[in-house]
Amino acid sequence: DSSSVSPNVSFIHFLNNNHNAGTENNRIAIAGYPAEEAVFGDGTPAIPKFMRQAGYQPTVDHLDYWTFSKLKCQMDFSVWHMGTGSASTANFLRIVGFDATTTYADTGHGIAFLFAGNLSNNDTRFLGNYVHHTGKPLDWKAEDGPGYRVGPLYFQGFGPHGRVEIGWCEFAYNNGQSQFFGHYSTDRINELHYHDNEIHHTSTPPWIGGAVAVSAVFGGGDANSTLPYC
Repeated sequence: DSSSVSPNVSFIHFLNNNHNAGTENNRIAIAGYPAEEAVFGDGTPAIPKFMRQAGYQPTVDHLDYWTFSKLKCQMDFSVWHMGTGSASTANFLRIVGFDATTTYADTGHGIAFLFAGNLSNNDTRFLGNYVHHTGKPLDWKAEDGPGYRVGPLYFQGFGPHGRVEIGWCEFAYNNGQSQFFGHYSTDRINELHYHDNEIHHTSTPPWIGGAVAVSAVFGGGDANSTLPYC
């Protein structure tokens, strides 16, 4: 029963008192060993997330100069979750070579990679990742239908993002789009590089009201936003 498990449970929970920040010449990495497959999760609600960063004020977490690479994550709620409204930084972050999927399908849940602006996210690079079957059970088959609208990637507001690069990724069999979205007029991506990505089998059904299914949305905001996000 997913309702009995806190969505904040994760394999890695970053707080300001449980890790260090790296530096330009001394990065910190969590990576799969060559020729082996590091698998996290089995899609059940037992551990909903792979990673969560929660540095809510007055606590400030610094996840700077970290690299995460070559990991397979089969999570229920999300793979990567940076909480909105936190006063954290994640500068010079690298997420490379993931095989990622989620199984939770509901409003705001099941998004594989969620990035919030927070205090500072400068030079985020999301490279060579395979993000697929978000919001679908691990035993999903085509005849099961598309399921709920859940996307692979979400860069959202509550602060500025600096340089963001998303390249050489594959987004496949997802129920929703990658999205770059603002909540306030100060939310923006200052420099976005989205290139060499393969997107296929986006099976999203239309929203109520007749909106068409799309694979990526660049820009936009809610009622509090007065400027384009990127």
